Amino acid sequence: MRRRIIFAFVLAAGLLAALAASLLPFTALDGLADDAAAASRWRAAPDRTLADGKVAAVLLDAKSVASERLRHLPRVLMSPIWAEVAEKALDHGATTVALDFIMAFDSAGLQFGEARPLEGYDAAFLTLLSREARAGRMQIGVSGKIDLARRFQFAARGRGLASVAYEPDPDGVARRIRQAQPLPNGGALPTLSAAMAKSERIDDVLITPPAPLVTLPAASVADVLACDDAEALRRLFAGRAVVIGGGLPGEDRARTPDRFMRPPTEGDPASPPCAFARPAVD
Repeated sequence: MRRRIIFAFVLAAGLLAALAASLLPFTALDGLADDAAAASRWRAAPDRTLADGKVAAVLLDAKSVASERLRHLPRVLMSPIWAEVAEKALDHGATTVALDFIMAFDSAGLQFGEARPLEGYDAAFLTLLSREARAGRMQIGVSGKIDLARRFQFAARGRGLASVAYEPDPDGVARRIRQAQPLPNGGALPTLSAAMAKSERIDDVLITPPAPLVTLPAASVADVLACDDAEALRRLFAGRAVVIGGGLPGEDRARTPDRFMRPPTEGDPASPPCAFARPAVD
């Protein structure tokens, strides 16, 4: 049985299903049979992948955090990195970008006496978020467990906010993505997948993968930062919605309906950045 995969791929799969607007009948007793049937169909054509999917994941993986540029940078200070990755994706044809991280730390609040050494540190990200959220091309994650920093919430102006919460089926498998999550104070917030898909559906999206979810187009944050080949970046991003999320061991893992499918071989981490070798996520 496969280990749990990162939730960024669950979000991506939910978005892929929402874009395809396809649902299969499902009851609480169908889970095991559905997952086994999906695996059997895939084994009949094991070379099938999701490489042509209209979703791509950019992952903060082990290669990224060990890279020269990021190795000494705490995640709470990575807003310039997220801005650079998101802008590269949008500049090379991405339809929308969603950040599957909760922006809970406002660097402008760091103060030593009267000095605020990081007052303008988040400016690039806030400017990008404000502009692209208004255009419907960028979303950031909201969680009921962690408060979003006020400046990020204001920059997103509602339209750029989406819930990263999900509820597994009774057997613990994340097979469906809700279109919206209820808010504690009433109302509801679109899920990240629904916001990226600009979906007007009101029912759940059922994930029934024709191939392992980790075969969706993906790249490490480090490779995207290091790549300046416009054609390679267009091949990765053009016409796709992009999820930026975590890919470190033990982080954001979920049991998924491709659990009986054999995961593909990881890419060579020593490959040139613009080759976008498959990140090690499983």
